Amino acid sequence: MRSIEGIAEREGVGARYVRRLTRLAFLAPKIVEMIAAGSQPPDLTAEALAERIDLPLVWTSRNE
Repeated sequence: MRSIEGIAEREGVGARYVRRLTRLAFLAPKIVEMIAAGSQPPDLTAEALAERIDLPLVWTSRNE
């Protein structure tokens, strides 16, 4: 897909939701391994991570 909006349309969800979930693709491998193994803390869910992670979409704007 060429855009977040395209993904959202294809999946039948909102673009905002896709943006939130896209951030999960950049989790540290160790966190992903813990989740895959089921050994993460009970409150560490995809929903909680999507709400907590505040990664900049452009790295150069990280410290602005």
